Amino acid sequence: MTSSPPPAASPLAWGEPDHARWLLGAWFELQFEPGINDAYYETAEDAWQHYSHGFGPIRSLAERLPSDRLAALKRDVDAYHARYASEAGLHIKREYLVVIGRRR
Repeated sequence: MTSSPPPAASPLAWGEPDHARWLLGAWFELQFEPGINDAYYETAEDAWQHYSHGFGPIRSLAERLPSDRLAALKRDVDAYHARYASEAGLHIKREYLVVIGRRR
């Protein structure tokens, strides 16, 4: 019996200092600068359109899923974004991490 290969590392792992150190630490002295980005959408549907067409990991997944699983993913993504609803639309604060490296 053969087993499936392990899944590829999530692109979101780049937001974890330990992951960046593991990948680059032997060759670079690393510094990290965390920050917050504000994203605004009128509706959860607008956010879905943005992510499903413009954010590589979600777009790639959406392109491969059968329609029933794509609908389930969209429901989950919409429910996640609904938490950020306000009278003016959606306001999502997204954390990011800048990785700065100086060659050793």
